[in-house]
Amino acid sequence: KAAPRGSIRRSVTMTMVYHFGTIAFSSLLVAIVQFVHVVMSWMEHMLKTEGNEPRSQFAEYFSRCIHCLLACFERSIRFINHNVYIITCIEGTGFCASVSTASSLLLGNAARIGTLNMVASSLLNLIKFIIVGANVWAAWWAMNYVDYFKDLDVPHTVALVLVGAITFVVASFFMNVFHSILDTVIVCFLMDEKVNNGADKPYYMTPAMQALVPKATLLAAQEYGAA
Repeated sequence: KAAPRGSIRRSVTMTMVYHFGTIAFSSLLVAIVQFVHVVMSWMEHMLKTEGNEPRSQFAEYFSRCIHCLLACFERSIRFINHNVYIITCIEGTGFCASVSTASSLLLGNAARIGTLNMVASSLLNLIKFIIVGANVWAAWWAMNYVDYFKDLDVPHTVALVLVGAITFVVASFFMNVFHSILDTVIVCFLMDEKVNNGADKPYYMTPAMQALVPKATLLAAQEYGAA
């Protein structure tokens, strides 16, 4: 099916009218954790610059553990928020209801989600580095064999580094978009599998994706249809 006309405009309007609080509250949670992290770093810096006696190894170890826990907590909130946004788009629910749905999906399918994310991240990173390598090689070839680029005032090494850095940034943006699309497809698949059963409630997923549904679920749907 083709997307309806004006779908982006209507989606943005519905987001700003009905779900702006979800975006604001999820951003507030991340901001609170970041604020605590910054305050702790500032306090540590002030203690070091005041010329006091050096801290014990236990205090240093405890401080690093707190920083590690805060960093893990922030990443966990970001990961949950990412899936909450997808659930909100699918069901139109608020933040708390979307968190409950997303948590049940993630905990109930942790192995599959972890495996798919690991494979997807590996493939996207591989594609990213292939793009960077291809662009750097193309720039090196142009600077050595194309007359227009042979007389550059910039050293070739600096030019290649700049080409690689810019390509890496642009490729990262595009791969992040693809990763968000993959996460959305995974969550939609899990929601379809959870809500429907393939019998009286047919799946929306394609037949190729139905091969990923556990065999016990498919057998139960077939038995229901036969009955």
